[in-house]
Amino acid sequence: MVEIELDVFFDQESLVAALDQLELELEAAARGLSVELFETIVERTPQREGDMVASWTYSLNVEREVNRAGMVPPPAIVPEGEEGETFYRKGSSPGIEVAMRENAGASDGFELGDTVYIVNGVLDGEGYHYGLQVEAGQIVNEEGDTLPLRAVNRPGDAVKRSIDQVERRYSEMSDRSAKRLARKRL
Repeated sequence: MVEIELDVFFDQESLVAALDQLELELEAAARGLSVELFETIVERTPQREGDMVASWTYSLNVEREVNRAGMVPPPAIVPEGEEGETFYRKGSSPGIEVAMRENAGASDGFELGDTVYIVNGVLDGEGYHYGLQVEAGQIVNEEGDTLPLRAVNRPGDAVKRSIDQVERRYSEMSDRSAKRLARKRL
C-alpha cells in the first residue's frame, strides 16, 4: 500500500479577491439579462398610439406602475390598407424611445438578490389595464366587441414571447454573452 500525504495551501486573500470579482461579473451579467428582457418586451409590444409601449417601467425591489399616455407624439403615416386614421405598429420607434428615455438609469443600482419589476401602467379610456387583453392577442373596443390585434401587431403574447426569446438566447451562457450582457444598462 502506498500512502500519499498532500498539503494544500492557498492564499486566502487571493481567493477572496477572485470570489469578489466573480460576484461582480455575475451581478453585471444578471443586470444585463434583466435589461435585455426589458428591451425585448418594449420592442415586441403591439402599438396603436404608442401609449402601452411607452408605459413599460423597469424598477428594482418596488413595483412601479406609470401611465405615460399622451407622451408619444401622434403617428403621421397612415398604415398601408387603412384609411383616415394613423397608427403605430409593433417596433415603431416613438413609443420605444419614450420608454427607454423614461427608464434611463433605472438599472444602475442593481445588486444580486434584487427583485426586478417590469410593469406596464397604461390604462384604457375606462381606467382599466388592457395589457392582459393585448397579451392575449385581442382587445375590447368601446362598443364592447372583442377584436383581434391588427395583423402588424400579431401574434400577441409579447411578454411571453420575449421571455422565451431571452431564455433561448442565454440558456447556455458563453463568456462572450456574459461580457455583452455586463455592458447593458438602461
